[in-house]
Amino acid sequence: MTRFAKLRKTVSGAPFKILVSFMGVILAGTVLLKLPLSIQEGAALSWFDSLFVATSAVCVTGLTPVILADVFTPCGFFFIALLVQVGGLSFATFAAAFLIFLRRRASRDLIVESYGVATKNWKNLVKVTMSITFIFEALGTLLLFIFYSPYVDGALATLGHAAFTSVSAFNNAGFDTFGTSMIGFNDNAGVLVTVGMLIVFGGLGFLVYADLIDSRVRKFSIQTKAVLVTTLFLIVIGTLGFWLTGDIDLLNSFFQSVTARTAGFESVPQVQQSHYVLFLTALLMFIGASPGSTGGGIKTTTFFTIMLTFISVIRRSNPVAFKRRISPQSVNKAFAVFIISVLIVCICSLVLMGLEEDVNPLFLIYEVVSAFATVGLSCSLTPTLTVASRAVLIVLMFVGRVGPLTIAGLVDRKREKVNYLEENMNIG
Repeated sequence: MTRFAKLRKTVSGAPFKILVSFMGVILAGTVLLKLPLSIQEGAALSWFDSLFVATSAVCVTGLTPVILADVFTPCGFFFIALLVQVGGLSFATFAAAFLIFLRRRASRDLIVESYGVATKNWKNLVKVTMSITFIFEALGTLLLFIFYSPYVDGALATLGHAAFTSVSAFNNAGFDTFGTSMIGFNDNAGVLVTVGMLIVFGGLGFLVYADLIDSRVRKFSIQTKAVLVTTLFLIVIGTLGFWLTGDIDLLNSFFQSVTARTAGFESVPQVQQSHYVLFLTALLMFIGASPGSTGGGIKTTTFFTIMLTFISVIRRSNPVAFKRRISPQSVNKAFAVFIISVLIVCICSLVLMGLEEDVNPLFLIYEVVSAFATVGLSCSLTPTLTVASRAVLIVLMFVGRVGPLTIAGLVDRKREKVNYLEENMNIG
């Protein structure tokens, strides 16, 4: 195969198209956020900061070098919400939904690559995605409108705050309209539970919803079971882990546990938390949400598979869950995602430590994990970083959103299969 043929194959492939679509939306968002109608009179927003916010929105992260409430107009917030929605569900999903509505032909390969699963019934998956998103965001808007009413003057303004928060929470973005995230509502169970459940439901993944509502499936898939069990386990463990410190009450411990799973809202200031809380939060951020969801991280199924494999090695048996054996391909992919992600976090943390020598190294690692896992939690560090450091975060958010394996898919080449002799090697 000639170099030109290889290049043409790469450009025509689904991974490349997904990367280009995300880049295109980010660039369009950068321009929209710089429009005069998006910025408050007297406020300033550089092109680089506009690029940062647009990237953070499309990659549903929530990190920002500026306080959104001090910079953007209602129109600007509308553009941010639009970018969050497109980024959370992916441009491919929106394009496919639009073409299906017009009864035109859509690309199956793009949907398969976006969701990370091969399925023949991909049109139904797109319909489920759009329907579930609308239902949860509408319900979230209604509930938050009720809970926000005592805090906001005017029904229209309250509706705007509620709708933006609902979209941001379900898409695990973490942007807020108040400028203080959820800190002002840390004693309001209605707000925190509503936002927390939107985060959870957005992070379960649309593959799970498609499986749950498919009447033809009598038994749920192993992925659905793994996602539900792992999600509940991480929420409970995280809640207890934060609550047992004695510094965070049970309600905010629950919210911290949930928001760490790639959402980015904070009900307690992160910069004031102990190293223990920050480290536990970083672990939860790194694991993240589930495949085919609006969240990031290495995903719950990756964590589930790695832990299951670890236990099976100790027991000297095959990895089995719910009376099903995990395929070797799934195990290999899980470890590939884990190792690539660890390497990315380590390398970028070292780069930031070199660029920001006066900053607490734990804060920098926390920032890197938050960006890569598309979370958005920060120890009030993002606005103080140099341009070079923020450029690293932009790349991290992008890579974290499209996925390490999608990036690797660009350079994937078929090689001649050669059978080698097998030999054991001493380990440990």
